[in-house]
Parts: sequence; C-alpha cells; structure tokens
Amino acid sequence: MPSRLTGRCTINASQIMLLELIRDQKEGLASMPSTSIEDFKLLVGLPEIDPNATQYERFRNEVGIDLPDDYVSWSREYSTLEICNELIVFNYLSTRVDLIGAERCSESLDSVRRVQYRDERSHVYNEIGLKIDPKPRLPVYPDEGGLFLWGSDNNAAQYMWNTGYKDPNKWTIVAFDGRWHEFDCGFLEFLVNLLHLRYSGSNLFMPNWPWLPAIQEYVGKVDGEEIWNVPEQWMDFYEDFELRSESGDFNWGDISWMDQYR
Repeated sequence: MPSRLTGRCTINASQIMLLELIRDQKEGLASMPSTSIEDFKLLVGLPEIDPNATQYERFRNEVGIDLPDDYVSWSREYSTLEICNELIVFNYLSTRVDLIGAERCSESLDSVRRVQYRDERSHVYNEIGLKIDPKPRLPVYPDEGGLFLWGSDNNAAQYMWNTGYKDPNKWTIVAFDGRWHEFDCGFLEFLVNLLHLRYSGSNLFMPNWPWLPAIQEYVGKVDGEEIWNVPEQWMDFYEDFELRSESGDFNWGDISWMDQYR
C-alpha cells in the first residue's frame, strides 16, 4: 500500500528479509551451470530399460505440441520412472505405453480445469514455500499456452509445464495439489534440484523427501499387470524399504537407516 506521506511502498523488516531470501535463492540457482541429462544420470544411475522413445512425430501430430529439448533428451534415455516411491514421471514418447492422445491429455487435467473458475488463483507458493498470490488464472491444455501434464505423485499432486511461451525450452514448472506451486525452471533442472533437496522449503513435498535419488523403470504390462524394473544400484534399498513397510512398525520420523544406500 503506498504511504500517504512519501508515496512510496512501505515494507517492514520481515518482508525485506523474505525478499532477500528469494533473491539469494534465485541467484544461487541461476549461478549453477545449465542442467543436462548427464547431471540426472549421475544422481539416479544409468538406465537399464530401453524406453524405445520412437513416437515423437506421432505425439506431435496427435497432441499438437512440441516438447522441451531437455525432456526429449531424457525420454530417449529413460522409460517412465517412479522416483523414490512417490513421483511418477511420464515418458510420452516411449512405445512401452500406448500413445496418449489429445483427448486423454485433456481429461488428465480436468481437476485442474475445474478449480480455475475465477480470474485469479489463490494459495500460490514459490519454490521456497513463500506465498505469492494472487496470481492470474492459467489456461489448461488444449487451450493455447495451457498447462500440460508430465507427472503425478501418490498424494494426487499434478506436475505440469506452463506452456505460455512459444519456445518449449522456456516452459517452467507448475504443480497443483489443491494449492499452486510455481518453479522458475525447466523439466530437468526441476528434477535435479528436487533430487538435491533444493526445494526443502516447499510445502509440496514431505520433509526430507526425496530420501534418495532411487528410481524404478516402467517395463510394460504383462497380463494386465504393470511391471517395473528396479535397477541393481537401488535393489537393496527397495527390498529393505518393503520389508520395513510390511513389518508394521515403520517409523517415518527416523529414516537414518537409508544413509547406508546413499
């Protein structure tokens, strides 16, 4: 609110500290070198399953959009992934899944579309968990420049690109879990930052998650059952996790046992 005496914006000390925190966070991220598929590989390990990512042209023709270069690079290396028991990252270009056409892409965003009945969005947070609303309503695919889904998690959060730029390499990340979460970066940079726990301030994620950069790779369906491959690097962790979960006394407050798998 402008001050009646000076005509300038009045900002208190706590607001100044928050603004400085945002600035420092953004400068820190901006100073990092451009994220590549090699950075992702160093964290999760080499893929063991060939994604057979040969249907980009079919995807373009059916869905009507191009995809960011970093996503295309990732899709040629990895099948659809589950990251640390929670986040599913879709590979639209892999022949291990049926091509997801325009109608299904649109239907997958129905819940996001329904909540945007006002011109402004409330409950919007940035990458370090600070509230930044109100923000303008965002279009949803198939509307031009609309949000487009690339992932989901076990808490029903949806992970999307904001396709407002004509150049897909400028698309940023938006997540929705009943609240809005905006990340000023692209697909691979988001995943690498996430795996490095650089979003620990965000209320989108559980505390200390992802515990490890552990992955499972989607193989396909056999007799209607989805088959996932656990890479050798992460096999002991997933076996241990499953045994502890089935024991009935799993303590989510103590994950120190995971340190041995780092």
